[in-house]
Amino acid sequence: MAKTLRDIKWVGKSFKSVDQVDSIIVKLEGKRASWRQWVSATVREMMYQGVASSTMIYDDRPVFDHFRYVNESLWQASWKARHWVRQGIFISI
Repeated sequence: MAKTLRDIKWVGKSFKSVDQVDSIIVKLEGKRASWRQWVSATVREMMYQGVASSTMIYDDRPVFDHFRYVNESLWQASWKARHWVRQGIFISI
């Protein structure tokens, strides 16, 4: 997955509201743009490893991205997918 994200020039996600998330934002001609190959997502509070977390639920794929606030300059995200062998944990500063 990391190679694919590099190949498409992934730069993040766009959270407009809990019911409207653009799940894959890429750099296109020097600007942030929707990748549009994966549709939107929603955000809901869910338990993940025993802790309430903000979870992004993709509309068209069995994928959950779990987000947790750590402190003012740090948050953690991990993703789970039903049919993918490799899962991921990402930490951003």
